[in-house]
Amino acid sequence: MRHPLELLFKKTRETVDISTFHGQEVIFLDRIISDQMPSLTSQTLISLPVLLQQIAAVRADGFSYDREEHAEGVCAVGIALPVPGRPAHALSVVLPSYRFAARLPAIQQALEEVR
Repeated sequence: MRHPLELLFKKTRETVDISTFHGQEVIFLDRIISDQMPSLTSQTLISLPVLLQQIAAVRADGFSYDREEHAEGVCAVGIALPVPGRPAHALSVVLPSYRFAARLPAIQQALEEVR
């Protein structure tokens, strides 16, 4: 089943998947994800090296930031919440960009307190 998926990916360079139905649910059997990073706003990171640097920074300081990368005028800061025996959950605060810089220290402190 992988061969048609690989051929389609080579021809389109877009995300491709193969799926089937199980009752009323769709089950994805395999996929190849495009290496193209979509730009949602002028602030969206579309450089893989820059994204990898940000991931390293998140791992180092524990906070993840969205500075109008997903939607113009909207920022967020979040943390990972470990869940024993399960993948970590994410907890974030979303706010208008015009309040982000002024509120960031208080939001970071609040996130640390609930971690």
